[in-house]
Amino acid sequence: MNRFRSVVLLVMAVGCDAGGVGSTGDADDVAPGVDARPGVDARLDSGPDPDTRDAALTDAALNDAALADAALIDAVTADAGTQDGCRVHDLTPAEACGIALTGRVTFCSDDGSPSDEGALEVIRPGGSIGYLCATGWSDDGGAFYSDRSQLYASRAACCGGTGAALDWPAADADFGVPYGPTRVKPWEMLTDTGGEIRENPFAVVVSSAGSAAAFEAARLQWEAWSGDGLPHTGADGNSYYFPGWPVINYLVLPTIAGDPLIAIAPEVSQDAAFTHLLGHPTVGGCASHGGAPMAYLGGMIEGTRITNHSGRFSAGSQTTPENLANVAELFNCYGITVTETVFQHPDDY
Repeated sequence: MNRFRSVVLLVMAVGCDAGGVGSTGDADDVAPGVDARPGVDARLDSGPDPDTRDAALTDAALNDAALADAALIDAVTADAGTQDGCRVHDLTPAEACGIALTGRVTFCSDDGSPSDEGALEVIRPGGSIGYLCATGWSDDGGAFYSDRSQLYASRAACCGGTGAALDWPAADADFGVPYGPTRVKPWEMLTDTGGEIRENPFAVVVSSAGSAAAFEAARLQWEAWSGDGLPHTGADGNSYYFPGWPVINYLVLPTIAGDPLIAIAPEVSQDAAFTHLLGHPTVGGCASHGGAPMAYLGGMIEGTRITNHSGRFSAGSQTTPENLANVAELFNCYGITVTETVFQHPDDY
């Protein structure tokens, strides 16, 4: 088994606000447990996404203040290992998409226009749909979700009616309970009033040793583009800008095959001011569409370290340090070197 350093971060001990990671984080992303409704924070669309901004804060805190104080951070050396060994795939991108879930944002209004009530449709490759109920909408903030682990068989359950509870996707002994995002932002949908979740055009779905090697090559290119001020063409033919604070997001995704997929992508924006960065919900298992409607956990890749820092998927979840350790082992099984994990308790977002 690979041995790596596991760090458990105590957020308040490094000068962060009690409500989230850093004073600049959007309240709706880092504290969704208070039913993240529109109007919670006027800074919804005022600058870089907290998934990005907080990375620098977290990184600095971990490297400097946090790791320097053993009384505040519990750092141990751990054996990483999934219970079933290396649960890897050997699939082409098309085959990986064939076992992945995709997502679509819908509403309860008669004409389908945005409304506080609605559902995130979680779509299986065969076409069957589970519905994750929305709790609000705002033009700047997008669609909000609170009960993020329970799917229903009918959209009516989210629109004032009834519907049977579904038992998929199932919890995983290694990676935990799958959750939907706390919200999907307008620019993370095909239209800014709903529809299919966008897929980040630079995303790499790790489903084979070859795709893992493709990620390593892509990472070098993303880092080279970071902060260059130039537009770069994505797989969808559109131009995107890479911020000077390079952030690489990952998600561990449930599949209909049982064993998960890893999807990885840089945070990019179609505007040079980086007001509309593509976050974790756009890091899905299909190369061209559908994003990530649910994930076991997500975070950031920082060199050979991974975190569970995702305001959208980790906040309010049941993710444990052991789940993150198993993710590290999964990365290593694919040949993507991870030597350290940094865990932040889901209640501290």
